[in-house]
Amino acid sequence: MREIIEHAAAEISLDLTPDVRRVVNVAPADPATLVPRNGCTTSYPRDLIETILRVSGPAALCDEISRDEDPGYMALSIRNVLFAHAPPSDPAGGRILDFGCGCGASTVVLGRTLPGSPILGLDIEERRLAVARARARHWGLRDVSFGVAPGEGLPSDIGSFGRVMLSAVYEHLLPRTRKALLPELWSVVEPGGCLYICETPYRWFPADAHTTLLPLINYLPDDLALLFARRFSPLVSRGQDWEGLLRMGVRGATAGEIMGILRSAGEGEPRLLRPDRGRGRTWTDLWFAGPTLHSYPGGRRVVKLLSSSLERAVGLPFVPFISLAVQKIR
Repeated sequence: MREIIEHAAAEISLDLTPDVRRVVNVAPADPATLVPRNGCTTSYPRDLIETILRVSGPAALCDEISRDEDPGYMALSIRNVLFAHAPPSDPAGGRILDFGCGCGASTVVLGRTLPGSPILGLDIEERRLAVARARARHWGLRDVSFGVAPGEGLPSDIGSFGRVMLSAVYEHLLPRTRKALLPELWSVVEPGGCLYICETPYRWFPADAHTTLLPLINYLPDDLALLFARRFSPLVSRGQDWEGLLRMGVRGATAGEIMGILRSAGEGEPRLLRPDRGRGRTWTDLWFAGPTLHSYPGGRRVVKLLSSSLERAVGLPFVPFISLAVQKIR
């Protein structure tokens, strides 16, 4: 059985499968419209699909659904960063804060990954949280709740957390916001707990696979990087300004930047954890096991050789996307 959802910018078809799932297909009215994923299969009911469509638009519909339901997407990323650094039964786990949760895909994945753990998802947009709450109801996650963050900070009297996660969030923060927000997030991490920065582009990697899809842009000064992106990136408009490009994520992060901000916070000693848990794994291995590997469909052996060599030389991650865990020692 096929259902059609009409939209001004696209036609969305829903085909019901024998196992009562829906195959979603998006046909944009303008063939030139960039649609990262034009199809997906979901357990979501029609009303939840329509809610996501209203909030995210047709071009992002299937990508947003897949963030939650595709086991090789958000779930893979979160499980990798959590389990590579600490077991799920870690007694310091406690409450979990998912900051910048957006439409809640990362939060509900955390809820299914760590059942029984109280999880709070925060975002600045109430309309996105409407999707997040609907997702939590769909999965029956009673320990998951959501709240509105005041601007780019934390509500007062929020309490403390054993784990604080930013999943594909850090790169979208402006430099001044990073310096103000990160100490605030660090202040609510309990002693022994961890701050996770998950799947953010590495600031100095030779090619940007996140925002512009351009080589060497990470090495250009800001004004030239903007001109380069406007002229050659398929994802950047000719009228884009620099602050907008920063919010898109053009300047990723480094472990040194993050550790420097945390040390300057003056609260607790931050310790960067290695992703091995005694098994000899490296940050390069962590990235190659993660969902952003598709960003480099060719030349993966070269990337792995380059990343592994530089990681051994400097003792820090040098991969296209980094996932870090920082433990508060005291």
